[in-house]
Amino acid sequence: MSIPDAQTVFVVCADRARASQLAPLLARAAVVHVADAETLLREAHVQPPAVALLYTDLPGVPLSQVLPILRQRAELAGTQWLAVGTRGLGALLSAGADALISDTTAPDALALQVSNMLVRAQQHRELQGRVAALQRRSDDWDHEEQVRDQLIHMLVHDLKTRSPP
Repeated sequence: MSIPDAQTVFVVCADRARASQLAPLLARAAVVHVADAETLLREAHVQPPAVALLYTDLPGVPLSQVLPILRQRAELAGTQWLAVGTRGLGALLSAGADALISDTTAPDALALQVSNMLVRAQQHRELQGRVAALQRRSDDWDHEEQVRDQLIHMLVHDLKTRSPP
């Protein structure tokens, strides 16, 4: 179920029902269940999420080992990482999680937290777009200045070579 122009929310946990429970509460987001850390590494490369919920009870490779790798990726710079659980939250916080929440939190409250993080992710994307536009504008100005300098240099050269001694 893909929503056009929707921000993506990854729910990284063994229990698919958690993602299914959150999806209707986040109507303007595409909620994607991610079953394990290896899949998270692959899917985050293919489709960078705006927010990722990292459940601490995920079996297999600990997410606290995977999160530092993900935080280094440029395309995930604006991703908000939410550690969810009752144990192991400190390890995820140390690994780079942006916020912590208990896995016993009511779904409505969890959805509110994720919605706030989606706003922050959107603001980050907008700021990145503005920075890119300003950089292009600066590059254009630099190019125009170089052209102007070359033109002045050519005019000065022509004046010097054409004027009588």
